[in-house]
Amino acid sequence: MFIDRIEITAKAGRGGDGCVSFRREKYIPRGGPDGGNGGIGGCVILKARDKVPDLSSLRHKSTHKAEHGAPGGKARRQGRNGKDCVIHVPVGAMAWDADTGEFLGELLEHGALLTIAQGGRGGDGNVRFASPTNRVPQQCTPGTPGQERRVTLEFAIPADAALVGLPNSGKSTLLHALTNASPQIAAYPFTTTEPHIGVCEISPYARLIVLDLPALCAGASGGQGLGNWFLRHLHRARLILFVLDPADAQSPAEQFRTLDRELRDAEIPLNEKKLLIAVNEKQPLTPDQIAEINALGIPWEALNPAKNNATAALKARLAELLDIE
Repeated sequence: MFIDRIEITAKAGRGGDGCVSFRREKYIPRGGPDGGNGGIGGCVILKARDKVPDLSSLRHKSTHKAEHGAPGGKARRQGRNGKDCVIHVPVGAMAWDADTGEFLGELLEHGALLTIAQGGRGGDGNVRFASPTNRVPQQCTPGTPGQERRVTLEFAIPADAALVGLPNSGKSTLLHALTNASPQIAAYPFTTTEPHIGVCEISPYARLIVLDLPALCAGASGGQGLGNWFLRHLHRARLILFVLDPADAQSPAEQFRTLDRELRDAEIPLNEKKLLIAVNEKQPLTPDQIAEINALGIPWEALNPAKNNATAALKARLAELLDIE
């Protein structure tokens, strides 16, 4: 099950209490205070990992707790710090405070760390209170509570190119032709129910991450169909590839305008991205269709993914637009 949004509860560890203790050794009168400080509570930390595909590993555990700090001891021994709770998330994960909406941060590379709940501070032992006027301090301080918060995690796939299209436009077939990925392909609408990722080899030294999203339909930005739930992944895509099917009831130009309207209604920043059109040419385009597509003012390629070398020109165009050699 692909999960790209989930809510968890993060509970950091409490700091350990300080200690009241006095040095007592033979032949050493009035040894003085020697109570140590409490340990620091553990934190709840997110860690980005390349091999974590999504957030589905968190669906069976909603609460994540770090270890409490240990209390201080005699002979000025500080309590042991609590162990951190490390949660592995995919690269591209983002975190918000679920109650206040505060943006906590995002993890954009493998190994990146983000603390979402800070551990409590350890209490002071009575050594800290010793002074010329207070040589026998009897006080210490307790550790402070660790931070506890509800956190919303979201994951946006950092793809180079994302495929969007209407139902049965041929996106899954094109993904398979470009990347040899194996999405479900069938002759009925909404075959793709979750995002699929493939790697497109441009050259022995250059590759593209290609993302296939569930099909959009009119009203998708308002909750119709399946595509609206996954549109957040387009924010990370460098290029959006519109897949159009001339055999559809709508003309290719009308299909593009429908998709463009839904993406803009969903506040996808199309002006900041590269755009390309792939026309799934199962039969030759008519002069009127070619004229309509040219009038859109966006580069396009006609192809039939069922043919062996039909995607060569499309790969070359993708490499050109993304400045990949």
